[in-house]
Amino acid sequence: MLSRSEFIKKSLEINLFFLRIMKEHLIFIVAALPTINEELIREADILKRSLEMLLDETVNLANGPISQGALDANTIVTPYTLDAEEVTSTLTGIPIDTRITRKEMNLSNDPNFDYSSYLENQLENINCRAKNLVEEVIDLKLRLLQLVLECKVFTTLYPSLFAILQKKLRCI
Repeated sequence: MLSRSEFIKKSLEINLFFLRIMKEHLIFIVAALPTINEELIREADILKRSLEMLLDETVNLANGPISQGALDANTIVTPYTLDAEEVTSTLTGIPIDTRITRKEMNLSNDPNFDYSSYLENQLENINCRAKNLVEEVIDLKLRLLQLVLECKVFTTLYPSLFAILQKKLRCI
């Protein structure tokens, strides 16, 4: 079993990484679907915005408890992330909350951080909501894959972006 500090660090690092990845996948999906697929685009955009809100909430909790190793490894953001988001938003018209990326770029590790039970509880809640959101993303991606394979939806994305293992996650 993880100690409280390990649980907090791992929860933050995993959520910061995977919430961003899922957000980026949804940006790709929105950008790659023709406008005729308005409902799918809207659904992907709503999920993207939900992920951004949860990512922002996670970033707000991460300043201090995040490990120096995660910061040094550039697994949260890279030196290119902000520029890529700005260019993508400009060229596609897709709104991307770059404020979150700016906050991530300023995260720091505090070796004297107090890993409180309150923060642990907040992260248990975030973990549960992240699992639920990722399940929704998986469901959307599987539906899109099926539609692409049935030639009912055109996209410029490779089907491998949609082909992810379906594993239902449950909050415990």
